Amino acid sequence: MLARISALHRDDDRELSSREAGDAVALAGAIDDPYVRSFTLATVSDGLAVTDPAGAASAARAALRAAKTVADLRSRTIALAEAAKALGAGDLARATHVLAEAELLAESACSCRRRCLPAAVLERTAELDPEGALGKADRIPDPHLRGVVLARAIPRLAAADPHRAMGLILQVPELHEQIEAWVAVCDALAEVHPQLAVSAAECAEADAAFSHNKLVQLRALARVAWSVHNADTAYSERLLSAAEAVFEQVEHSHSRSLAAGELARAQARFDVQRGESTARQIVHAHPRAAAFVLLVEALRASEAL
Repeated sequence: MLARISALHRDDDRELSSREAGDAVALAGAIDDPYVRSFTLATVSDGLAVTDPAGAASAARAALRAAKTVADLRSRTIALAEAAKALGAGDLARATHVLAEAELLAESACSCRRRCLPAAVLERTAELDPEGALGKADRIPDPHLRGVVLARAIPRLAAADPHRAMGLILQVPELHEQIEAWVAVCDALAEVHPQLAVSAAECAEADAAFSHNKLVQLRALARVAWSVHNADTAYSERLLSAAEAVFEQVEHSHSRSLAAGELARAQARFDVQRGESTARQIVHAHPRAAAFVLLVEALRASEAL
């Protein structure tokens, strides 16, 4: 969270932003458990990647160092893959090398017929090398795990070959992963292929209607409403109204807090005060903070369009 706030301060107060970035890295680096420390440093790196490449690279290298000290072989494999994904933003050659190391460990450590560990590594590979991940996905016999790899790789292909990307989504067997892929492709295409983005939004909307998870439904509707706002404002508004209707059905308080953050972001596309009002209704501290960060990130992104 602190890393993301640092990124938001970068343009108007570089000194404060730099202090916050340093604090984020220091907090993550002070975590005792090397597995958790590595994951958290990788997340911090991701939060700094756009506005503070040097800080992001430093956090990614620290994530890699922590990953190498994880005693459990399976946990070390996942930590290495996650660190590699963080490294990829600034040092693709090293990230590729670390991913290859993680793949070798996964192959040696996995006795599960479903090939869970290699699949988990391929999920991270998909972020950096989607074609490579797709080429290796057939090695995963479990259709659900293979579908997760596909769902992570597909959005990375969308801008270059949108029709292929949208066709591949139909090969993802699990409904929620398919919904996530449609949403991510919609976002990837929003500015470069707006009409295809609307088509992806329609598919996300249709699939979301089959989900019994109201939080999944709301997130899908709210996120595609945000993405297609410029391409089809009237449709975006209908999607937002549908998201608001689903929000009224979310009963569990913590789930409702998480849902409110996504809803506030989409509402802010039309009316900043409306989004802020929704965010202020969140009662849980962390989701409330996350909602306001998401809201400001969304407003900054909207200003840049």
